[in-house]
Amino acid sequence: MLGASPPGRRPVSREWTIDRPARVVVATGEDAAGAAAAAVARLLPDVVPSPAIVVDGIGRGRLPDARHDPVTAVVATVGDRGAAVSRAQAASRLGRAVGLLRGEAGWIPRASPPGGRVGTVLVPGGLDAAGTLVGVGRLAPGVGTGSPPRDLPGLRVWAGLAHPRQAVAAGLAGDRLGVLGEVAYAVVAGAQVVLTVLLVRLAGRPVAIGGADPLAVDLAGLALVSRGEEPDALGAWQHPAVQRAAALGLGVPGPHALRVEVDPAGWPAPPEALIAQVRARLGLP
Repeated sequence: MLGASPPGRRPVSREWTIDRPARVVVATGEDAAGAAAAAVARLLPDVVPSPAIVVDGIGRGRLPDARHDPVTAVVATVGDRGAAVSRAQAASRLGRAVGLLRGEAGWIPRASPPGGRVGTVLVPGGLDAAGTLVGVGRLAPGVGTGSPPRDLPGLRVWAGLAHPRQAVAAGLAGDRLGVLGEVAYAVVAGAQVVLTVLLVRLAGRPVAIGGADPLAVDLAGLALVSRGEEPDALGAWQHPAVQRAAALGLGVPGPHALRVEVDPAGWPAPPEALIAQVRARLGLP
C-alpha cells in the first residue's frame, strides 16, 4: 500500500458517481481566463454546493496567452453561482519534497475502492467539507504522440493534493501500475460537484477542456493535442490508469460512455476539424 492510516483513525469510504455518458466540453475565449470561465460556466449546475474550492494546478510556468489569471476567472465564475469560494494551490515538486518530512497531522484517511492497490489515501482535512471542487491544470501541446499517452494531467491535479508521500508515489508509479486514478478519485470523493479543466493553446487560440470525470477530460485533451499522423482509437484506452480505473468502476470505461461537445461561443469558425480529431482518436461515433 502507498499509505497507512494515522494511529487511532480509520479510513472513511466515500462513493463518487459520475453521470453517464461522461460529458466533456471544449471551449475557447479571448485568453486562457475566458476559455476556462466559459467551460466551467457551461458545466456548473445553476446552484453550486458550498463551500467550493478551486485548485490551482497550473504551476509556475506561464501560459503563452495568460493576460489574466484563469484560476481567478474560475473562482469568479463559481462564486457567481452563489457558492462561497476559496482558492488552493497544488503543491509544487519542492513543496511535496518538503512535505515528505512531515507527519500525518491534519490529514484525513479515505479508503480506496475495494480491490485497489493503494489501500488508504490521506487527503487534506479542508477537503472533507467541500461541496464543490474545481481543479485547473495545463495540457502540454504535442504530448500523446505515442500509444498509449504518457501523461494524464487532469488526474495529476487531484492526486497532487494527497499526502506528499502518496502524491510522489502515485506520480512515479501511476503509469506503470495504474494507481494514479485510485489516488485522484479518493481525493475528490465526497464532493457533490467535481470539475476538472485543462488549458492549452491550439492553432493560435486558448482552449479549455472540462468535465466532471477527470479521466474523461484527460482522454479528450490528449486526443485533441496528439500529433500522430494516423488516428488511434484504441491507444488512449489502453493506458494503465484507464484500464485500472475501469476495473475498479472509476472513470469513463470506454467510448460508449463518453460525449464530447463544443461551447459554440468565441470560435471564429466552427472547430469541426478539432472535434473530428478527438472523435476519431477516441473511437467515438
